[in-house]
Amino acid sequence: MQPTSRIQYIDAWRFIAIVLVLVCHVLVYSHPWYRAQFPALVWRLQNLGTFGVQLFFCISGFVICRGLLHEQSTTGAVGIRSFYIRRFFRIVPPLLIYMLAILALSMGGVVEASPGAFVKASLFLCNIGAESCGWFLGHTWSLAYEEQFYLVFPVLFIAFAAPRTRHLIVWLTGLVMLASLLLHAASLHQAAQYASTFAYMLMGCVAALYWQGWQAVLKRMPVAVWAALLVATPLLSSLIVLPDPLRYLVSVVLAPLAICAVVLGTPVAAPAVGKFFLNPVVSYLGKISFTVYLWQQLATAPYPESPLYFAFAALVGVFLLAILSYRYFEQPLIMLGHRYSQAAKLNSFSHTDKAEPAPRM
Repeated sequence: MQPTSRIQYIDAWRFIAIVLVLVCHVLVYSHPWYRAQFPALVWRLQNLGTFGVQLFFCISGFVICRGLLHEQSTTGAVGIRSFYIRRFFRIVPPLLIYMLAILALSMGGVVEASPGAFVKASLFLCNIGAESCGWFLGHTWSLAYEEQFYLVFPVLFIAFAAPRTRHLIVWLTGLVMLASLLLHAASLHQAAQYASTFAYMLMGCVAALYWQGWQAVLKRMPVAVWAALLVATPLLSSLIVLPDPLRYLVSVVLAPLAICAVVLGTPVAAPAVGKFFLNPVVSYLGKISFTVYLWQQLATAPYPESPLYFAFAALVGVFLLAILSYRYFEQPLIMLGHRYSQAAKLNSFSHTDKAEPAPRM
């Protein structure tokens, strides 16, 4: 049976991921002063935001797959309809509120967002095509990848997650990585990025499917090895400039495995590590990271003639908004989604029972 308890240090990693995104956006985009004063540093830090999102992708694949495994082990089945109900109530309402705010600001002339950008963002398509969704909705590209992944993953899970067939998801992950490398070599960069992103989420799923084995191995990993991976992974994937074929090989094949190993192998038993990763404040900040991610785009935008400190002051407001949103808006909706999900599953079981023929006497 899969464990039901929340892995607290994963929330700390969500906080780290959102901090990486914020550092990237503030230094690279919010004000030209940073680029003028520290051009080499800013040039290297511009990839930290992508690295932060890759952390989210690994975590998302692991958490979603682990939840489905628990549902399967406790109820004997996975309800696809129930899964989508839970995802809807978690993702769509906060995103809708943000988009309505951008719409109001756009109509008031405060920000600029095209009608096409609203259409693509609402359909989770800002990761596809040449047309940009603009600054204020463009960051929904990461949500688009996740939602598109969710369209196919529950079906894959039902088909391959049984103990005798789960190795097929490992093979699928390897094939997706290989496809990304071949597409990149053929200069089909959009398709290559698509496959690469799915590889990060699939690697998280693989970790969840083999969590008992992974957990045993990761627990035996020395803290020094974990610390070395912790330093090497962002350096190789984001900060050190490698020749293109090697860079892409690292980002597609090595980085997903290394990121999942670093995140899931966090040695919280070590006092120095556990003090941060099990800190309840850090954990809470990770829980509100989704709303912070949505609204930080407003705070870190390159407004003309804005003062240097504007982004920092605005981010304080974003965190306060996220705290209120999570407490009074998101948590009630998450609970409502779980209730509707349970009702949908019970209703599905009821229809299944009615459809079964009566036993012969």
